[in-house]
Amino acid sequence: MSQLVVQNRSATAGASDEQARLAAVYAHELLDTPQDPAFDAVVRSAAALTGACAAFIGLLDADRLWFKSAMGVDLAQAGTDAAHAGQPLRVIHDLSTEPGPTARALRSLADGLHAYAGVALLDEAGRQLGTLGVLSASAGAFGPAELQRLQDAALLAGTALTAHYRAVSLARAAKSDPVTGTADRRRFDEALDVELQYSMRTGEPFSVLSLAINGHTDIVTGFGRGVADDVLREVSRRLAQQVRVGDLLSHLGQAEFGIVMRHGAEAEARALAARIESAMAEPVQLGDGQSLGVSLSLGVGAYDDEVVSAAQLFGRAHRAQRLAAERLERRVNMVGKLLEAPALRLVASRSEAGAA
Repeated sequence: MSQLVVQNRSATAGASDEQARLAAVYAHELLDTPQDPAFDAVVRSAAALTGACAAFIGLLDADRLWFKSAMGVDLAQAGTDAAHAGQPLRVIHDLSTEPGPTARALRSLADGLHAYAGVALLDEAGRQLGTLGVLSASAGAFGPAELQRLQDAALLAGTALTAHYRAVSLARAAKSDPVTGTADRRRFDEALDVELQYSMRTGEPFSVLSLAINGHTDIVTGFGRGVADDVLREVSRRLAQQVRVGDLLSHLGQAEFGIVMRHGAEAEARALAARIESAMAEPVQLGDGQSLGVSLSLGVGAYDDEVVSAAQLFGRAHRAQRLAAERLERRVNMVGKLLEAPALRLVASRSEAGAA
């Protein structure tokens, strides 16, 4: 991503644009991360340049404005109205008399604040990643000179965001699975730990899914490693089309995948599982014109107050996945045919598949 800029145009316009905006925010991997001296320096500079008593850099998530750095405010996050989405520059001279949701959200940050000025931080496509905001105890505190200095500080915020994104991109490339191109086990473990720590602090629900390709060893034996890797890539592609923006899909090794669902309770996880089952209904097309019925066994682990570690939560999902695989295997062995879960659709008889 190139240098973040301040532009005089809307950052969001419709559901598809919002999905792209959220993808850009999540790609920075900054939400719910510890304090960073670079962002703290920008916030202090913005306050000093404008004479403000409070300032923040907030990242605009789907349902919150999360403060990467803040001074002089009481909260770690605010409602999305505080981000004034779609308004590149917002000035409120007196919060005590200003109507509307933005003023209400800003008044909730701290007592005694009267003036506000904020600049939306946009990428080059005009997608709003967040807001750099300053507040003062004096009404009408931000005039043209202060606003120019605030926009200068916004450029510094953009530099800090861009530098972090480049570092994240390099780290992500080093943690990608070479076969599927998805995240690897190390990145999966890191994301799972971040979500767990966040949910332990806030009570926000999330879920983890464990998935495995049924009969992958038989695919390797019957068709060779090259075809088996093609199957892995196709399964990965179909899974990637079903996960939500912000969820992390990882190839955990062999024929196993994992998904970390941000802000996803068990109901959302089960809805994702249903979409995945539907996506796997069509056989995988092989290079020689043949097709291969491929099914997944899947387990869900949902966070609750009894969860004390990431390993415990993923263990729930993995045990459920193994139980699903064992039930499928018993069915296959009993009837002597290759069947596709969950509807037991006939793919081929064992003799047709080359089995004895």
